[in-house]
Amino acid sequence: MNLDDDSYKQTLGQYSGCLFDVCLFWDLLHCLEPTQLGALNEALKPYLYSATLGHSICHICGGKSGKDAAWDYRIAAIDQLELIESTPKQYRPWSQHEFVSLFDSFSIKEDVLSRDGSLELLLQAD
Repeated sequence: MNLDDDSYKQTLGQYSGCLFDVCLFWDLLHCLEPTQLGALNEALKPYLYSATLGHSICHICGGKSGKDAAWDYRIAAIDQLELIESTPKQYRPWSQHEFVSLFDSFSIKEDVLSRDGSLELLLQAD
C-alpha cells in the first residue's frame, strides 16, 4: 500500500461522520517517512476532537536505534497487552521537534523513556 495522503483519506473515509476517542499507533509513526507522517496527520484531523487520545511507541534520536525490533502488539484483554514476535522493522529516528511539527494534530501529554531507548507517548488531540 502506498502510504500517501490519498490512501490515508480513502482508508479513513469509511469512518465518515465518526470521531475517534483513541488512536493506537503502536510503532507505526516511527516507521513512516516525513511526507507519510504529514499525510497521516492531515487525514486524521476530521476524526479528532479535544478528548481524543493517542498512544505510540517510538525511538527518539539519542536512544537505541531499534532497527532490528521484531515485535508487534496485540490487545489480549481490556487490561492486557501481548507482544508477538514478527519480522524486523526499519525505524526512522525522529527528533522530538521534527515529530511534533509534522504530527501537529496531537500534542505530547506524557512520555516515558525505557532502558532500551523506546519512548512511549500518550498523545492528546489539539
